[in-house]
This record gives sequence, C-alpha cells and structure tokens, in this order.
Amino acid sequence: MRAWNIVVFEGFIGNNYELAFSKNDKPYARLWVTNREKGTGDYELAAEINVTMFGKTAQNFTGEKGDRVIVRGHLQTREYDKKKYTDVIADKVDVVWRKGDAKPAPKKEESDDVPF
Repeated sequence: MRAWNIVVFEGFIGNNYELAFSKNDKPYARLWVTNREKGTGDYELAAEINVTMFGKTAQNFTGEKGDRVIVRGHLQTREYDKKKYTDVIADKVDVVWRKGDAKPAPKKEESDDVPF
C-alpha cells in the first residue's frame, strides 16, 4: 500500500495514445492530460501531466484525444537520458465527458460569503 502518495485530478486527454506491450508482453499505454485555466490578464495557466496505465487499466481504456477524464493513481519518478520525469501511474481513469457530446455544464462559482 502506498501511503500518502495518492493523486486525483481532472483534465482533457491531450494526445492520441496507443496500447503497447513491454518486453515481458505486459500491456501499457502512455498519454498526457492537460488542464487549462484562465490566469490573470490575457494568459492561461496550463498543466500537462504524463499518465501511464498498465494491465487491464490500459487494455480497457476507451478515451480519445479531447475527452475529459478523472485520473486516480500515484506519483512515480523515472530517469531517461539523464533527465528526471515525474509521471502519474494510473490505477483508474474514467471518461466523464466525450469530445463530441454536448458541452458540460459550467462549474458554479463559489461565494466567499459564509452562511453562518
């Protein structure tokens, strides 16, 4: 059990991923998920997060580029070409909205007014 290394976030699939197989014939898929927000002024804040799925999670995933997903997993750091990368290893990825569907309802603005 991985105590205190739990990540849950929502965003949009940013690439067309493919199911691949490791040297040991284990299925995996890599994709990245992006979340854009309006920043101050005219620019946007963007986070692009690398997500790796293994086994049945990778085989059963049906998302496509542009779909909104919720990812649950844990952080893992790897080294490649003398650079370190932090990825989310997904335990579960749920598609909550497909790109071709009607637009999701906008999030309600929360008020700073305290009701008590």
